Amino acid sequence: MITIINYIIGVLFISLSIYCIVTNKIPLAGKYQGVKNITCHVRLEAGAIGIVGFLIIIAKIFEFEFGVMIGLIAFVCIVTLILEIITKTV
Repeated sequence: MITIINYIIGVLFISLSIYCIVTNKIPLAGKYQGVKNITCHVRLEAGAIGIVGFLIIIAKIFEFEFGVMIGLIAFVCIVTLILEIITKTV
């Protein structure tokens, strides 16, 4: 049962990332205050969401431990933040 839920959550994350890239908006985000390049910002965030969704699916296939999964998600967040700083979207 948990395996099916992980696949569903992973697919939802990947679908959300594709939706964000196509519409250039992040759902439930009000105004983009302080964001200089909204398109680049949305693409970076959507890419991070898609990678996390992919990691959720892969984690069940290869049976990652919980700590490894948290570490991978934290790594994706840190890389996304660094890319936002480098591209000066924030």
